[in-house]
Order: sequence, then structure tokens, then C-alpha cells
Amino acid sequence: MKKILCPFCFREFLVKDMLWRCVNLSCKSPDDGVAGEFDEIFQKYLNEINQGQVERKRYGHAFYTSHNIEGDTAPCDRCGTRSAVRLCPNCHNTLPRSVDKVSSCHVAVIGAPHVGKSHFIATLIKLFQKDAFARTYFDFNVMDADDSTTSRFREEFFNPIFVQSKRLDKSQQFDRKPLIFRLKKQNSSSFLKRLNKKKSIFLVFYDTAGENFDSEEALGLYARYVKHSSAIILLVDPLQIPSVRSKVEAAGIKNLPTLAPTSEPAHIVSRVVRQYEAFGILKAGGKISTPLAVVFTKADILRDANILPPGSSIYSGQKHQGVFNKDVAKAIHDEVQALIAGWQGGELDSLLNNYFKTYSYFSMSALGQSPDASGNLTNVSPFRTEDSFLWALNQINFL
Repeated sequence: MKKILCPFCFREFLVKDMLWRCVNLSCKSPDDGVAGEFDEIFQKYLNEINQGQVERKRYGHAFYTSHNIEGDTAPCDRCGTRSAVRLCPNCHNTLPRSVDKVSSCHVAVIGAPHVGKSHFIATLIKLFQKDAFARTYFDFNVMDADDSTTSRFREEFFNPIFVQSKRLDKSQQFDRKPLIFRLKKQNSSSFLKRLNKKKSIFLVFYDTAGENFDSEEALGLYARYVKHSSAIILLVDPLQIPSVRSKVEAAGIKNLPTLAPTSEPAHIVSRVVRQYEAFGILKAGGKISTPLAVVFTKADILRDANILPPGSSIYSGQKHQGVFNKDVAKAIHDEVQALIAGWQGGELDSLLNNYFKTYSYFSMSALGQSPDASGNLTNVSPFRTEDSFLWALNQINFL
């Protein structure tokens, strides 16, 4: 029997255990004769992600049935109205359509405060969806999987940056539902089938606040998110490395984030490793099989401070067109690896080599510039945001 991974609570369940929610607004609870009901399981989920009590509301009746299921609909066990709204049995969130027919995977985007996770997700999705990069060069479409994703991405990500030209507000800690997208190849050729490439996947981004990964306790709340990730993109702020920061300051660049010991790259990687040990996945002497992309952000500042070498691969303009260009990725990996060795020795590289089977270095700029002191942007021009994501898709056998 096929298992499904819920994109909200990241718990697995069997297809046969899926629940339904009644869509009849007049369907009344037998407890008080009022339409709808208080869903205590969904309420518990909301309280958990908000780390506090959320106002209770009434929702349509949640029910289980194994009878009279026709296609993607089932009759309410109270009023008989057929519903196509399916729920996770563990958290009672509404599941995306075709969740039982499409491969589910998610890329965990993690990092410390002020590293730019929200900006990264915003510019990445704009590139692949709004700018038709995926459809033009890779023959697949990126579509919002639910209404919540559509509205949240437009109002909280796209409009502030690309319409209002403003830096995004800091992510609200513990107050994020995931953004869910469906990636579907337009032309699944017999050649791709022979290569056993995936034809369609759900992609889940959890835009967690940096503080969620700032301590062992907070990281534990999102442990299932990391545990079940198909790939991890770890965003690292090079300005948290003292030797880099001193060069940037010497170049006269101001408005730098505060130095924080817990934001140092090796500290974050160590916490992720300890979580895998807690899961029981990482055994003594073993390595983590989840592919890890380590992405140094704010490459525009490194460029402006003349830290990147002349002719750097990071802003060379080489692209991935039609296929994931492994030569481009390898050139960037080698360059960033050499930079890190010069900045802080081999600590990070040694840690990654000891605990991860597959990892690669990247560098990018999500905005192409630093906002002014008021958060205003003049010319949003991201570069190399796609590299780590395309690498992850290649690792999970979609590209």
C-alpha cells in the first residue's frame, strides 16, 4: 500500500487512511446542532507552528470512509454531500490534489538569521515560474499546488520585492505554512523513461525563520522537515566569517548584519548532523545520504569588495540550458572550496566530507544588491540563484 508524506506535518500515512472534510456549510454537528465543528487536531497543528494558542474556529466535518468513493470524491458520513477535500489524518491539513498520484519531495532551505532565505525562495520561484525559465530551458512547468501558496507567494514574496522594490520583512518565527508547487515535465519522452526520470513531483518549501535553526531546541520543532527532506540547501552568510567581514568593512561597505557565533557555517552543519543522529539515521562511522548544497549568499557584496577573483565562475554568466551543466557546477564548487580554505581553513570542508555522502558548494546573490538603510531596492538583479536548486533536482532524479 502506497504511503504519502504530508507536506504540512511531515508525517507519513497510508493512502487508505486519508480523511475527508465535508463542504456542506449546513452540515451540523450532533454535539451542539451548529454547522461545522471545532477540529482539535487541526487546532493542535496551528498552535504548534505558531508556538502558542491560535483562535479556535469551526471547520467542515472531518470524516473517514472507505465506502462509495468515486474518483476523487467521497460522501459525508453525516449529510451525504460528496466532497473532494482530502485531509492528512495526522494534522487535518487539506492535501493538494493528486497527492496520491504524484511523487512528493521537498527541499529543506535552512540557515541562520539574516542569511536571506525568503529572498532566495522569492527570486528562485520568480525565475522558474514567472520568467518561464523552467519551461523555456528545461521543458517543465512550475505551478502553485494550492490557493494558499498562490496568495502567500504573491503577497508576501513577489509584490514586496518586484513591485514595491522593498526588502522582505523578517520571517515570523514559527508562523509558516509551506509553499507547495507542482513540477511537471511537458514532454516525457521514452528516452527519459528509460533513464527512470521522475515526470511530476510536488516540491515543498518551508520558509522557516532563521531563529528556528539557531538552537537545538528550536531546530527540534522542525526535525521532521529536515529528516524527510529529499535534499537540503544550506544558506550561509559569508559576512559571519571574521576574515571576510574585515575585508568587506575595509572596502567601505556598511549596514552589515551583527556577528553571531551561532551563525558560523560549521555550527549550523553540526546541529543538522546531530539531528540526524537523534533520528537514528546516522550510525557510527556512517554518512548522511541526503544531498547537501552549501550556498554562500550575498555574492554581490563579495564582488563589490573585490573578494571574488577576476574572472570568477560565480558571475561568469555561464548557464544551464536544456541540461544541468555539471561542468559549471564543478567550477563554482572548486572556486568556493578554495575561497573557504583561505577564509577559515579546512574545518567546514572536513566536517562535510566526514558526514555527508554528497555535497557541493555554491554562491549566489538573491537580490544582486544590498538594500539601503530603509530597505529600499533600486535594481533587483539576482544571479546564480538557480544553481543549487537545479543541482538538487538533478540529485533527486528529476533533471
